[in-house]
Amino acid sequence: MKKSLPLLFLLLLLVLALFIKWCNRYSTSSEGRKVQKTELSPEASADFNQKAIDSLVQVFRADASEFYFTKHARCRMRCRHITQQEVREVVRQAKINFQKSEQQGVRGNKFALEGYSTGDNQHIRVIIVPYERRLTVVTVIDLDDSWECPSCKN
Repeated sequence: MKKSLPLLFLLLLLVLALFIKWCNRYSTSSEGRKVQKTELSPEASADFNQKAIDSLVQVFRADASEFYFTKHARCRMRCRHITQQEVREVVRQAKINFQKSEQQGVRGNKFALEGYSTGDNQHIRVIIVPYERRLTVVTVIDLDDSWECPSCKN
C-alpha cells in the first residue's frame, strides 16, 4: 500500500489538472451563459484559424460593436492627440498585425490593429481585447511619432 500512495497521488493531480483545464475552456458571458473561449495561435497569420479571423473581422467592422476605452487608453489617446473616432476608424479597417497580437493575455486574446486616421493621417496601432460584441481598447500607439506621456505612468 505504501508503494502505491505516490502513484495514487500523481493520478489525483492528473485528474485535477485535467478538470481545471476543462473548466478554463469556458467563460461566463454578461448574461450568465457559459461561452467557449476562442483559441488562437500566437504565431503569424498563417497559423491563425481563418474562421476565427473572419469572425473577429466581422466584430471589428460591425456598427453594433460596443467600444470600452480603458483609463490607460484614454490617457494615451489624450497625450498623443488621437480621438475615439480615429480609433474606431482604425478598428473598422480591421488590419490585424499578427506579430504584435497576443494569445492568452491577462485579459484574453489581444489583437493589434493598425491603420491611418483620416483626419491627420496618423499611423496608429490599437490594442484590442474582443469579447462577444464588446471591444476593450487597452492602449493606442502613434507609430510615427514618439510622445512623452508622463501623466499616464501608473
